[in-house]
Amino acid sequence: MVRKKKKAKGGEPRSPSRSGETVVTLSRRTFWLVTSAVVLWVALLVSYSAWQGRPKASTVSEVLIQGKVKGSPEAPLTMLIFSDFQCGHCGSFALTTARELEEEYVNTGKLRMEFKHVIVGSPASLGAAVAAECAAEQNRFWDYHDLLYERLGASLDADHLKQYAVELGLDQAAFGECLDAGKQRERVLQNTLEGRDLGITATPSFLIGDEILRGHLPVSTFREVIGAVLMKNMSEIGS
Repeated sequence: MVRKKKKAKGGEPRSPSRSGETVVTLSRRTFWLVTSAVVLWVALLVSYSAWQGRPKASTVSEVLIQGKVKGSPEAPLTMLIFSDFQCGHCGSFALTTARELEEEYVNTGKLRMEFKHVIVGSPASLGAAVAAECAAEQNRFWDYHDLLYERLGASLDADHLKQYAVELGLDQAAFGECLDAGKQRERVLQNTLEGRDLGITATPSFLIGDEILRGHLPVSTFREVIGAVLMKNMSEIGS
């Protein structure tokens, strides 16, 4: 006896193909979800790699030095340093107090220091100042400045000044040409006149805001004045 196939409820037997279509649809959806996730992951990976490989911000010491200035141009306070390269107290300030102030205020973005020449010594002071300006043309003013004060009392004739440039690895030809031509002499004398206009005739002297300090003072005095001027500036901005 031949049995008849039962019909599914609701009429016709179910078509296997419809069930297959459902499976295929789910597979495509999963495929696109996975593909999208992979694409997004790759994009994020590429972006992260680019971010990792970006030029790193310069360190503080790299961005602070520009010519005769140390400190961010956005620092809220500037201290002008009026100095002579034959001045013993100037050397003491440069090699001790200035370094403490740099660590506390310059490297933290609160202060910028700018060097100004005031020639009060012999003509050798002028020669040393011109040489320092020649080093500044190669953005090595502060290195040359430190070396001059470390060798305080040594000869400041042209041969010695050029030898310092050799020790610092400067471009000797450019430095020698600058020094021999004396082309930075006017800049040095202009600095001196600026100082005298402010009543500064002795070194070291300092202008912090509108406060003038004179002499080799303890670092505590500088901290007190810098702190007071910063507070004053902040209060004026807030008012």
